[in-house]
Amino acid sequence: MPLLVFLLITALSPGPNNLSCVSMGVNYGYKNSIVYIMGIVAGMVTQALISGLVSTSLLNLFPKFEAILRLIGAVYILWLAFLTLKSSYINSENGGNPLGFKDGFLLQFLNVKAILFVMTVYTAFLAPVLGNLILILIAALLLGVRAFLVNSIMAMFGSTIRHWLSNPIVNKSFNVIVALLLAYNAADLLGLPKLLFG
Repeated sequence: MPLLVFLLITALSPGPNNLSCVSMGVNYGYKNSIVYIMGIVAGMVTQALISGLVSTSLLNLFPKFEAILRLIGAVYILWLAFLTLKSSYINSENGGNPLGFKDGFLLQFLNVKAILFVMTVYTAFLAPVLGNLILILIAALLLGVRAFLVNSIMAMFGSTIRHWLSNPIVNKSFNVIVALLLAYNAADLLGLPKLLFG
């Protein structure tokens, strides 16, 4: 039960995966977001396998690289915020190319929150499966299924609200809100809110 609660809460949090999938759904529709979502899924499964196989070593190594990962992740998330900010959802079928598989895959390895999420799942909830390759593989695949479902729901939500965004004011407001939430995610990765507000 604690694991299910943790998975539900993290599924609903406005992190880079969720926000970028909403934006993809709005901008390109659900069908054109599938390749990006599959990149996220592949990245999540790969992360989960690596974490499951080397979780103790990874926990010891992570502090050494955490600051670098946070900085790279923050820059990548700010890039996603910039792309969101300049997106136009009016007749957007004809403009620009949607993010692809490699973009979704790369996001998982630059998203410190995703790395921490996978490490937390194994160390806090699934420690008994560590050392058993079959159980680690099953856990990784189940996390991949969860990633597909959550990100599909987010992209479908974006696709559903798309017609309202033909209004330029609503369009710009949506872009600004999503871009600000992504920028907050980037700032949070760098610890800026705690630094500024205690």
